[in-house]
Amino acid sequence: MTNGFFNHDNPEARRTLARAESINATFQSVAEGFDKLPAEAEMKQGRVNRATVTGGPTAYAATLPYSPAGYVDGLRFSFKVPSTNTGACTINVNGPLGALGVKSIRRFNGTDPAPNDLTAGAIADVEYDGSVFIIVGAHGASETNAAASAAAAAASQSAAAGSASASAGSASAAAGSASAAAASQSAAAGSASAAAVSASAAAGSASAAAGSATAADQYGSAAGGAAPSVRMNWDAGTSAADPGAGKVRVNNPTVASITAIHISESDAASANLSSVFTAWGGSTNPVKGRLRIGHRLDLTKWIEADVTAVADNGTWWTITVSNPTGPGGFAAADVVAVGLSRAGDKGITSTYWGGTAGGTANALTATTGANLSSLTAGVIIGLTVGATGNSGAATLSVDGLSAIAIRKSGSALAGGELTANTDVWLQYNGTYWRLIGGAGSSGTFTATLSKSSAYTLTAADGGAVIKCTSAIPLTLLAASGAPVAWWVTISNRSTGTVTIAPAGSDTIAGAAAPWVLRSGQDVTIYRTGSSTYEALGLSMPVTDSQATWSAVNKAAGITLSNSNMTATGTSGVGSVLGTVGVSGGKRYFECRLPTAFDGVVGLARSTMSLSSAVGFGDANGWGYIADGRKVNNGTATAYGSSVSDNGVVMVAADIDAGKMWIGINNVWQGSGDPVAGANPTFTGVTGTIYPAFGDQGSGSPSGTLIVGLSSFVYAPPTGYTTFY
Repeated sequence: MTNGFFNHDNPEARRTLARAESINATFQSVAEGFDKLPAEAEMKQGRVNRATVTGGPTAYAATLPYSPAGYVDGLRFSFKVPSTNTGACTINVNGPLGALGVKSIRRFNGTDPAPNDLTAGAIADVEYDGSVFIIVGAHGASETNAAASAAAAAASQSAAAGSASASAGSASAAAGSASAAAASQSAAAGSASAAAVSASAAAGSASAAAGSATAADQYGSAAGGAAPSVRMNWDAGTSAADPGAGKVRVNNPTVASITAIHISESDAASANLSSVFTAWGGSTNPVKGRLRIGHRLDLTKWIEADVTAVADNGTWWTITVSNPTGPGGFAAADVVAVGLSRAGDKGITSTYWGGTAGGTANALTATTGANLSSLTAGVIIGLTVGATGNSGAATLSVDGLSAIAIRKSGSALAGGELTANTDVWLQYNGTYWRLIGGAGSSGTFTATLSKSSAYTLTAADGGAVIKCTSAIPLTLLAASGAPVAWWVTISNRSTGTVTIAPAGSDTIAGAAAPWVLRSGQDVTIYRTGSSTYEALGLSMPVTDSQATWSAVNKAAGITLSNSNMTATGTSGVGSVLGTVGVSGGKRYFECRLPTAFDGVVGLARSTMSLSSAVGFGDANGWGYIADGRKVNNGTATAYGSSVSDNGVVMVAADIDAGKMWIGINNVWQGSGDPVAGANPTFTGVTGTIYPAFGDQGSGSPSGTLIVGLSSFVYAPPTGYTTFY
């Protein structure tokens, strides 16, 4: 017979005497066959396919009890991990002539190992697939079933070794008789072959048993856990206390009643997880993410919940949760995986755009494109309201889910709070949609509406700017019919006055009389009660006239005409102030100089000396002389263009910034730019400031004050209004 363990091609004929050399040759063949078997100790101790591995954490070297001539598909062995891997890693197996070459180690799904897949001190099984070594097991003492199977296999190996030993004894007895030896020789050969087969099967059984347990554990972790996940053991306690190293517990045995999860800061492999749990609580969303606890070996057991807070208690953490669900079913010491899919500004998105709303004005629908199957507290939906605003309470259905009420400040919507053709933002709080931005939400301008004829405001105008381009009457809607916190800004962009009247017996700032909004003025009117409105921007109804030159604050040598709009110097040096002073904001006026010679135009405080021309007497005036110089505190310097008769001097002041600009006939001098705030003619223009005109010589200059929007020769700079 011929095989890999025992070769004997010339059996002795029956009933013949055996020669000594034939018996010796047979013994030699039997011995050589046994030499090809693993050592007795290796078979008894289950170390037939156990390699000695060194190195790591990224490159390992393996030495087997036997020396394979090369890598073959199916080559498999186990080893004790010398050091924990930090990620992708390789292994190099020693052959009879040296190392066979570096090969990658991969997970069962073909990906590189993650850190800690091969843990120092753990037992790993790998199998060569023709290209790389696949981890078919990486396990420790927890795989008790695999250990039992390996022990049984070791016992089988031991029995096989005993059988081989018995066959050797039988061969020795054959030496006493040639005929008996020949028979014994044949039996010994058969026994040796059987022993080899038994030993090989036993080794395969041990490796397969361990690999099966580990593969089941890995599959359970991947499918039953969450990604990314940490490995833990279940603790059956429910108190708010440390569950113990590598363990996790919940605060209630009934899944629907769970509000907190208590988890060890170290996982089942003793790795510290503080940075992981810190990241789980890192989102600023009310809901940090969706947490899942899955049994690593039984996919029918799991729990999910929304995470709302994460707290460090030292060696253990508390994870506050809401909306728990799942069958649960964990028992003490069960192996579980715990993972979180984060949401919000540090994780996956929870904000979606729903496009233009469908449905009806009071029953909106939206499609996000994400095909949401459920809603989690904190989700935000943006959409455009259709052509018709709501008339009362409204609902929203997203991606075909159930319709849910829309509320503002906890109350059902009033008519007009979803303005037609505007964008709105809604946030789901677990019970209803909260209106948090856009039309109808607090503090958001939604549109600018131009009006040129008498108009009565509606609830849908809430949050809008009403720009009046003509002198028209406006009537507020009855406060009892306006939404809570309804408001509107009214801007008079006409040359006349706009009146704002409350409805019925309603009041504005405690008065039933209409308010008067003069040219260039703005006011914000807002509802404060069922019959009351308040106003911002104007403290009382406006009744005063626009500024003129003052008949009181002027030098004796200045005469007034043209309803005090024109001042003329008649007998030497002196100045006149306007009747209106302002202490803040951006203001603009013009002064036409019918007679320009020796005329000075500018701004001044009321404390300026009126016996001097503007800017000449002290630091309280800032003037521009018709000959092209600027002057302040008695110092005049060359600056810009001169002004001819009937030329227009433009004056702009940003009093909050203390800056002033001079323009001549629509050209800002010194490259000034009042809109950008650049290159001012003067700085330090602060306090209560008045328009000013003066005569600084022997001539008789005249200046006509222009302060009405309809009278301006040139357009005021953007953002500037007049003196009134």
